[in-house]
Amino acid sequence: MSHSVNNPHDKFVRETFSDPERARAFVEEFLPQNIVSQLDMPTLKVHKESYLDNELKEYFSDLILEIGIKNKKREKTSVALLFEHKSSPDRNVLIQLGYYLFAHWFKQVRQRKKPRLIIPLIYYQGKQKWEAPPLVKLFEAYPESMLDFVPKLHHLLISLNEISDKQIHELRNSMLAAAMATQKLRFNPVSLLEDFERIMKLFPIVQTDTNFLENLFVYSLTVTDLTEKNIAKSIEIIPQPIKDKVMTTYDRIMNKGIEKGELKKLTEMILALYDDGISIPQLAKAAKISEEGVLKILKENGRVK
Repeated sequence: MSHSVNNPHDKFVRETFSDPERARAFVEEFLPQNIVSQLDMPTLKVHKESYLDNELKEYFSDLILEIGIKNKKREKTSVALLFEHKSSPDRNVLIQLGYYLFAHWFKQVRQRKKPRLIIPLIYYQGKQKWEAPPLVKLFEAYPESMLDFVPKLHHLLISLNEISDKQIHELRNSMLAAAMATQKLRFNPVSLLEDFERIMKLFPIVQTDTNFLENLFVYSLTVTDLTEKNIAKSIEIIPQPIKDKVMTTYDRIMNKGIEKGELKKLTEMILALYDDGISIPQLAKAAKISEEGVLKILKENGRVK
């Protein structure tokens, strides 16, 4: 699986949570309520700095949410949203997580800063069920008397495939709901097509972020078997007035073509998806070019002979 920043799944998830209102709605819904009750949610800020070093970029990408703690005006916590790059469960994830936490704390100490508490939240998008085992499970062969030396690492795991459609559609931020529904259904293009009308209806009538709406369209066309015709048909039955806004965005995407600078982006997308296991016919459909054109790009970049 490609770990490039050009990976379309990683890029779309980052775009989803880079908006403070969507990030806040996510935290309020999916963090335990005893934690949420201690957070001063209006202070939430999204920081695009990363706590990752090069050793961990193979396993995660991250987005940092800074939130104040109630009644302690000078104290803040960081919620680290870790987007996994794994296509299947990894039993060593807590070792990677521990390295992530201690590497950042060590950096803060070295800079003579007070270490800030980090709440690590792993956002898992894979198909298989995944429940990260306690770290001590990796050392079961050792005598129990020695296991006290194994650190206890706590984390939150949000597994997208285990969140019900009902919970997603009832999220208070409808754009977050649309994004998560699209991500969840990407493994099942038939279900995604059937649900696409409902996803489009989730967008608010006013104050719709047209850039994010465009990103959702592009993501849907890139990672699934949906076609422009499928989407256009779904849009037709959306009630006014949201239909006008959705249709305007859709038309802009379809009329863009490959302009100056777009060829580089197209090449990066094709390479990332090919590394992700997407077939050449699907790549041609997603990129809206011929299979011969896809093969030419793959050959020029050393992916095929």
